[in-house]
Amino acid sequence: MNQDIKNLLEKIKASAKLRIEAARMSHKMFFSIYLAKYANAYATAPFQSEMFRLTEDKEVKMAVIVAFRDSAKSTICTTSFPLWSILTGQAKFVIIAGNTRPLARQHLANIKEEVENNELLKNDLGPFKSHRDEWGAYALVFPKYGAKIMAVSSEQSVRGLRFKNHRPDLIVADDLEDAESVRTQEGRDKTYRWFKGELLPAGTRDTRVFVVGNLLHQDSLIVRLQNDIESKIMPGEFRAYPVIDSEGNPTWPAKYPTIESVEAHRRLINDHIIWEREFMLRIVPPEDQIVRREWIKTYDANETPRGNPSKICIGVDLAIKEGQSNDFTAIVVGKLFNLDGRNTLYIDKIINRRMNFPKTIQELVRLNKEYKDQGNNVEIYVEDAGLQIAWVQQLAEYGVTAKPVKVGGVKKETRVHTASHWIKECRILFLKIETALLIEQLVGFGIEKHDDLADAFTLMAIEVLSIPIQPAPEVFCLSYGGDDD
Repeated sequence: MNQDIKNLLEKIKASAKLRIEAARMSHKMFFSIYLAKYANAYATAPFQSEMFRLTEDKEVKMAVIVAFRDSAKSTICTTSFPLWSILTGQAKFVIIAGNTRPLARQHLANIKEEVENNELLKNDLGPFKSHRDEWGAYALVFPKYGAKIMAVSSEQSVRGLRFKNHRPDLIVADDLEDAESVRTQEGRDKTYRWFKGELLPAGTRDTRVFVVGNLLHQDSLIVRLQNDIESKIMPGEFRAYPVIDSEGNPTWPAKYPTIESVEAHRRLINDHIIWEREFMLRIVPPEDQIVRREWIKTYDANETPRGNPSKICIGVDLAIKEGQSNDFTAIVVGKLFNLDGRNTLYIDKIINRRMNFPKTIQELVRLNKEYKDQGNNVEIYVEDAGLQIAWVQQLAEYGVTAKPVKVGGVKKETRVHTASHWIKECRILFLKIETALLIEQLVGFGIEKHDDLADAFTLMAIEVLSIPIQPAPEVFCLSYGGDDD
């Protein structure tokens, strides 16, 4: 740091009036003056300065920040930022959200520790606590500032929250997900619905929202928000700060001055998956994963081959009942093309919902008519087992031919293994967005709670692709959602 700047900072810190004035003007100055104990160990990193700039920019209404473990992201965004916003009059009602109530309490406890025990902060900007007002594990009220900080979790409803005449004007969501909540599609959808349907509507259009966390899954809340921001569906700023940048340089030079110091820390962690996920911000599939996400090749609707396919293939995994505890009926539609002597399946549509017998029959009759009216040959495949034969007979009464497929006791896992080779060889492609749920079931097979789409898909794929074909040439598949270059 330049000596003149050092001298200026010392002069500011020596005067209460200058301290307060500087802190009001800059979150970074507030942090360096009143929360210096967090900053003294290492000089501020460039990415941390960028975090401060984002918090200071009132035009930034939504920010999603992912950074490596121990990068001070929570200290800056979840402890310091709410305090600074309250004590400078920029916010009157702050919500801090965590995945669970204990986690939310801990976030608030970190703030409570500062306002109760930070003598410099209390002397300059206090008093804070009043026995007449709320002051506890889940809320702190600041009478002097007419403001409140409240901790909530994704386990509770936050609809209609108000403090006096204020709705939340700053929301900080820190670690809304954990390894358990992202394991299944159901868990990921639940968090996303709560964030979009409960937490965001708790504020107003002027409310600032900061989301802080780690990359735990390719379909996590953080990744969904990143996609929404980068595709312009939702305005906002997304920032990712791994411990090493794209050019191989440590992103926090004061803490990790050389690449060797980063490597020493990696050896200390001694866990490849944790290192890649928590420090490099890369999602690493488990060793027993059957279908790798990087094998998935997607296409846009206008990228299917010209002309009619050789046939429309419809795989069906039938659910017998409509109750909440049962699997969904899954229907997967694929267009089969013969491309240079290679049968290639373009997955075009999926249907996945709870349907009783009559509703399923109606849906299959409708699909059969829709594709036949377009001049296509249509084949429907159901498993040749038990009650499913009755579906074949019922469809025949409507003039729809369904083919029972014998799986011969072959396990689901074996069927997914078989289909995975065709996916890797680009003989099966998936329509972007529309088939995302099927992709998640394939990539998460064995972990995801539901696998009905995967069942319907493999039943159909094995039936139509397990025929003699020319040897597949070496093919490089682009990753899911990648560009075709």
